Amino acid sequence: MSKKIVFLYFFVAIVSTTYSQNNLYRAVYNGDIEYIKRYFIARPYSDEHHNFSNSDLRILRNTIYAMHGFKFKSKDLQEHFQKFEWYSGTKDNVEHEFSKNEFLWIRVIAATEKANPPKPKDLIGHWQGVAPPGSNQETVDCINIYIHEDGTMQLDEYKGFWSLEGTTFRTSQLPSISKEIKNFRINFVEYDGELYKALSFFYGIPFYGPNKYPPVNYGSWTFP
Repeated sequence: MSKKIVFLYFFVAIVSTTYSQNNLYRAVYNGDIEYIKRYFIARPYSDEHHNFSNSDLRILRNTIYAMHGFKFKSKDLQEHFQKFEWYSGTKDNVEHEFSKNEFLWIRVIAATEKANPPKPKDLIGHWQGVAPPGSNQETVDCINIYIHEDGTMQLDEYKGFWSLEGTTFRTSQLPSISKEIKNFRINFVEYDGELYKALSFFYGIPFYGPNKYPPVNYGSWTFP
């Protein structure tokens, strides 16, 4: 049976967004520094970077360095940032200028780069998520997904099968979960300096794990 939890504030940690709709993606490659600055001002709860490839994430992470005038040694990064008038590229060390949020973003982005593309062993374990309540609900269901090494998978009381082929996650005999999720990626959220892995199996609902979950009062939910 699903646990009931108190609804505090539902934040969708993972949303499937195409690049054509992704304002951050356009900003990164067009050098829209004001949009990027606004994105980095917030703690890393925004989700526009969740569909970024590792090469996109590398540029996004290094944009923080570029904003402070870092002189890159990598030719491709030099060529990318030199296209923009706001980039100076005169400093050898800029990390002492970073804000707390900028350091946090670098941790989150670097962790995401390292974790992707995911390997089957990275998914083994218990993942826990919550569904948004209706307009008149005060509680929501805590949804449990168990991924086993033998290729079986359990969604609460339902049992089925799973596989990861490249970056495509496939399931069978499970309700609600998409049978095929392409560009399947591990993302991260941060709470009190700790990073937590997050996946989206269906409906954009964040699942945290494996076997490690944000503590009480984290964003969208709390345990009684």
